[in-house]
Amino acid sequence: MSDALVVQCVTSVAETRELPALADENPLIGAVVGWADLTSPAIGDVLAATATTFYGLTSAGGRTAPCS
Repeated sequence: MSDALVVQCVTSVAETRELPALADENPLIGAVVGWADLTSPAIGDVLAATATTFYGLTSAGGRTAPCS
């Protein structure tokens, strides 16, 4: 195994925001799957803020990709 995939199991945006930091600290983490409430009226803001966090990973070496 070369990389681990971290999948969020709690429906919490706060935890989603913590996972990229965990990936930055641990080189074994190759990808992160987070969570967002797609029915929330604020989903646009949440996704915008979360995308900034995920795409801002410094040690991931471009291993993140948007899901569509």
